[in-house]
Amino acid sequence: MGEAADESAGSGNDGARVFINHMRLEVTLSEVRIDVGQVAAGAAEPDVKGRFVTSPDYLAGMRQRIGCAVDLYETRFGAIAEGGLAGEIEAKGRG
Repeated sequence: MGEAADESAGSGNDGARVFINHMRLEVTLSEVRIDVGQVAAGAAEPDVKGRFVTSPDYLAGMRQRIGCAVDLYETRFGAIAEGGLAGEIEAKGRG
């Protein structure tokens, strides 16, 4: 008691939280790799904290869900300022 309520309480996610401000996506015909990490001021390279590998069809579903989350955030709290994206996208293979 007396502690601030965690907004994610009851979400079923009790894992460690890692702040990310960088992501790198690599796409091929059959998979998408998403590396996430942190870029510190003055650092030459990002510190990669995790990697997700998924299918292109699941990536499309993620795009829809993330878009809904952005819409919900902006409805509740106002527009999100642009300019926070640090990262890169690379396509490999032919297509």
